[in-house]
Amino acid sequence: MHPKEPIFYTFGRDQMLAVWDLKTRRQLKHCKLESDGDALGISHSGKTLVVGFNNGTLIALDLDAEFAPIARRKDRNGSPITCI
Repeated sequence: MHPKEPIFYTFGRDQMLAVWDLKTRRQLKHCKLESDGDALGISHSGKTLVVGFNNGTLIALDLDAEFAPIARRKDRNGSPITCI
């Protein structure tokens, strides 16, 4: 859930990151990411989204810049990221 707006984000095994509007119950936008995963986290400001992939990569995305990557980190053993 976005901390300030009536929207939420989904991401899963299909590699699709989607933004949903709670009021209209419609998808606002989506993009396909580099790998599949199960973990999302959003900053308190609502400006940064962190995605955890099953290949052990974490990526921070700028929500004000259409999901532009800000930072990336890969776990050395490649374990899936299951909690953010």
